[in-house]
Amino acid sequence: MRHIIVPQLRWPILFVTSYQTLSLLTSFEYILLATDGGPGRGTEVWSLAAYHTALNNYGGNLEYGLGAAYALVLVIIGIALSLTYMRFFNFRDLVARPRIEQ
Repeated sequence: MRHIIVPQLRWPILFVTSYQTLSLLTSFEYILLATDGGPGRGTEVWSLAAYHTALNNYGGNLEYGLGAAYALVLVIIGIALSLTYMRFFNFRDLVARPRIEQ
């Protein structure tokens, strides 16, 4: 099982792990609709904080730049985690030409 089944599951595990990580980094719509960041920002995630910073009108001060910086940090974190996953699951071997003897 360890030498046959687990290596065959590397590709689906890599895809699901990467997709779910990136989805969790960017999903804020359910929290926005349900609690709008919660009582005292208790349920506010990073992407919702970027949204609130960039698009909420705090006494006429729209902080587009700070909200964009939050979003850029989220993109950098997503890229770093994806590269880490690709290195951990040995992505080059997953996409290499199969070694079939003829």
